[in-house]
Amino acid sequence: MLVVSKLNIGSIYLAIDDYKNSEEWISKALNCAKDINDPNLTEKCYLNLGIVYKKKGDTAKAIASYKKGLAISESLKNLRDQAIGLQNLAILSQSGKKFKETYSYLSRALLINRELKANNSGVHTGLANLFFKEHLYDSTISHCNLAIALAKERKTKSYTLLRKNC
Repeated sequence: MLVVSKLNIGSIYLAIDDYKNSEEWISKALNCAKDINDPNLTEKCYLNLGIVYKKKGDTAKAIASYKKGLAISESLKNLRDQAIGLQNLAILSQSGKKFKETYSYLSRALLINRELKANNSGVHTGLANLFFKEHLYDSTISHCNLAIALAKERKTKSYTLLRKNC
């Protein structure tokens, strides 16, 4: 419970954009999770630290943290967290203009989400953005339309944004 409590405190700080305290508490949670050898909590700590580093603008640390979390989620066969880690890595790869890596991450996330029967509006949005940057407009439109349909089905706030931007 101590690890979860520290992770929750770190998440609260993250929610209020206090990245310094968020990193501190999530790092404490990570150390505790490692001490008790709990791979599930260790993985969650790495994924959350990745978010903190991304928000702080430290792309290298964010990528390293996401990759550590992804490796653990793969060993645990935790498909949901694998998809999350892959999508986060795709965002960072795309911002670094590493489009082949981005496509690889998004393709893997799409396959996992299909297996989970999860809504893929975010993955299709990522693919639409990627194809737009690569000037592949037919693919951009196709994935935008899929993202819009899935967001509408899910009744997410992103539906309005997608309708405006796609």
